[in-house]
Amino acid sequence: MMIFFFVIVMVMVPIMFGMVKFVKPSSAFKYLSQQLWFQSYWKTGLLVFAGNLILLFGISGLFMLNIMLNIPFLHWLLAILGIVISFWFWIQIGKTWSGAYRSRIWVANIGALFYWLLCGILLYSLFTLKPQFPGDDTFMVAFGYFLGASISFMAAIMCILTILYCKKEVSEV
Repeated sequence: MMIFFFVIVMVMVPIMFGMVKFVKPSSAFKYLSQQLWFQSYWKTGLLVFAGNLILLFGISGLFMLNIMLNIPFLHWLLAILGIVISFWFWIQIGKTWSGAYRSRIWVANIGALFYWLLCGILLYSLFTLKPQFPGDDTFMVAFGYFLGASISFMAAIMCILTILYCKKEVSEV
């Protein structure tokens, strides 16, 4: 289990640090940084929360469409696309949001709350898992819950680290 987390961290952290150098704030996020409501860490955190929610359900919907259409290897591209778009979104928020570092911590934690809640729900489902009928093997269901909880845990950690690592770069406007 620890090897799984180690491998995930060793893959995700270089992706994040590599993207932070090359991603520049987009014009939409520059516009957002000038809005009064965007300066509130609660409202910006809720924006990140909603963005994470929309990204997860959007990619999940594309996964379901891929299952129905039965296109081989597209699920790998969708997984990579989901990771890249999530990192891009977090970097945009991190680079355009201005405020104290303590408030940035609040923005990151409120935004990652979606993944913490998802992780908690999946862990609860894992620990209360019961067979549907006598002799039912629940191994694959338990493995799916564990994998989902692990992925949502890592997504929450990476969301927090990415938003905290980025610095404001909108002064170029």
